[in-house]
Amino acid sequence: MPGARLVRNRRALYISGRVSHLLRAMIKFRFLVTGFSLLATLAGKPVIASQAPDPREVYDLIRTNLPGVTDAQLQTAAVEGLVRQFQPRVWLVKADAPTNESSALLTKTARYDGSVAYLRIGRVGAGLAEEVQSAYAAQAKTNPPAGLILDLRFAEGEDYGAAAAVTDLFMVEEKPLLDWGQGTARSTAKAEALRLPVVALVNRDTAAAAEALAASLRDVGAALVIGTNTAGRAMIATDFRLSNGQTLRIARTGVKIGGGDALTAEGLRPDVAVAILPADEKALWLDPLKPLARGANLTSATNAPGTNVVAGTNRAPGGRMNEAALVRERQKAVSFTAPSPKTADAPAPVPIMRDPALARALDVIKALALVRQWRTP
Repeated sequence: MPGARLVRNRRALYISGRVSHLLRAMIKFRFLVTGFSLLATLAGKPVIASQAPDPREVYDLIRTNLPGVTDAQLQTAAVEGLVRQFQPRVWLVKADAPTNESSALLTKTARYDGSVAYLRIGRVGAGLAEEVQSAYAAQAKTNPPAGLILDLRFAEGEDYGAAAAVTDLFMVEEKPLLDWGQGTARSTAKAEALRLPVVALVNRDTAAAAEALAASLRDVGAALVIGTNTAGRAMIATDFRLSNGQTLRIARTGVKIGGGDALTAEGLRPDVAVAILPADEKALWLDPLKPLARGANLTSATNAPGTNVVAGTNRAPGGRMNEAALVRERQKAVSFTAPSPKTADAPAPVPIMRDPALARALDVIKALALVRQWRTP
């Protein structure tokens, strides 16, 4: 019958359409599976053409075809390049390299904003904890500080026991602090621990035991870390004596903090990052209140709202100073009227903190001090 035939035809078309749709989906899925399999294969097996050449082949070609190069130069370049590739986990210690064991442990003490104690650490070594405690006691004798800044920038040292001893100054209970392959150093329970807000300043030159000190202070909740990533040299290393008198130092594992995590070659990441060019950082570290001779190359992060950092000059950016601009500058200088002498009642000008990391640390400590006052009944 015509009606029954029409129904059968429609049903056949419907089934045909569903089958066609299913086949297209299966084909698409197959292509996806094939594509993922190909990507996995490429990721697991690098292309042969991208493999590094045989180092001996490269060495011989340079030695044979590069005019004027000596075997000694080639050997030095090969060793330095190999060591550099695996830094900071591998480094060379020269036979006549000066040691810093005689350098000062504590290189500067100061008081900023009237209430914040500042201690600059030059080397983490035996006796540092006693010097830190003594310097803090001297500052607290007349007026207890509202907070403490431990400046570990450009500090190093290999005495991890000394790092643990400094952390112990701030601990009231027994806890694991550091493990550098000689057993885990623990804090001691005591009532006379230093209990105040602490900030540790670090940078890319904070190395070895100084890194471990900053990490340990943060791990136990004693300090906030401000600055840049550290050097990544807080590691347990083995020394291998070479035939030329040098020592090859190879780090096997990182020093572990109390929580069990090992410090890595990537260095310690700060809680608050403050970016600054190394040349400017060194100058401001030496004198944080002195304006830089040129426009400071500070990043915008250092001039964020809430800091008291003034960078560089007031000259508008862009372009050189031409002759007309120089004349205008000179006219300004000639027409400038000197201010009247300061009277006895006039307050002394407040020095401007130009070191961005130190300025941020002062802001943090002052904020924490206010919070403590609000919470005090």
